[in-house]
Amino acid sequence: MNNQNIFERNKKLAPLRKFVQINNILMALMGFILFSVMTVIVFLRYFLHTELSAALEYLYFALVWLFFLGACNASYEKSHLRADTLEVLVKNEKALLVVEWIKQILQIFLHIIFLYFSIRFIVSAVHLPKYTDVLRLPLLIGYSAVLYGAITMLIYTAIHFYDFVSTQLKNKKNRTEEGH
Repeated sequence: MNNQNIFERNKKLAPLRKFVQINNILMALMGFILFSVMTVIVFLRYFLHTELSAALEYLYFALVWLFFLGACNASYEKSHLRADTLEVLVKNEKALLVVEWIKQILQIFLHIIFLYFSIRFIVSAVHLPKYTDVLRLPLLIGYSAVLYGAITMLIYTAIHFYDFVSTQLKNKKNRTEEGH
């Protein structure tokens, strides 16, 4: 069996790999911003005995974007935290396959719900704009990370789901041909 994931096997998904690289660069940038702003805050607070309230607003945006970019990356890699208790306890291959089907369908369903609510979140933020306290930056900057994450994770999950279904269909076809 081929151990490569669908993004490496399917040449049509090559543009998506570039998109993943851009996401990784954004994640590194947000992490650097987070580190830099925290360093400035600590320096100001402990050495100059002053506060920089505006810096906390930058931290909020960098942290939210970093969180959702990380979630997108985990969705791409299929490396989200998961409890594989059933896989450890159950040894029946058919039962494990049923569990995997349930997990796959549930993931797609939950990502669609997440996308729906993130769209509603953005729409409500556009109708009733909110701003940060000090710099008056629109909270929509942070909210857009939620929508971006929802769209990106749904795309990655849908591609993984397609790969799972097509693999199952190929396996079924191979078993049927072996039976004849």
